[in-house]
Amino acid sequence: MASIDFVDPFVGPLTLSNGLPSPGGRFAGWTPMLEMIGATPVGLADGVTYGWEHRIDYGAEFAIEYLPQSALGDVQRFIRVLQRGEQLGLTATFTVDTGDVDGHSYTCRVWPGSVPELVQSDRRSPIEYRLALRVLNVGDAPMLCSYQATAPEVS
Repeated sequence: MASIDFVDPFVGPLTLSNGLPSPGGRFAGWTPMLEMIGATPVGLADGVTYGWEHRIDYGAEFAIEYLPQSALGDVQRFIRVLQRGEQLGLTATFTVDTGDVDGHSYTCRVWPGSVPELVQSDRRSPIEYRLALRVLNVGDAPMLCSYQATAPEVS
């Protein structure tokens, strides 16, 4: 089961997960990201882009879907840690456990300039929510997630 582990300075260690078995417990829309940090001028004579790479930031964009209403307190604590972690004297890092077949786990921070988005999943049913995130891997490696396709059950 996919989860996010973090430390709230007022409560202690917490885990975010929707608690569903696979495939419902997977992260939705897992999309690896990368951004090269450095100057990338375009040559005047040849129009070719040249670059000097300081570093490469690796991250991922994904969502936790089907969060129950009972998890909203922990979700709001997580968002507060992300948005105010540095102000509270925290490193604002958290662990993303993908729950995939390869057991990928990453120490992350919120992607610079991004804001976590919490929305109600279905307006007709006020009991489930979706938390969308963009995260930066502090481990300086691509963020991979290997979910197996699930075949529909045959009756």
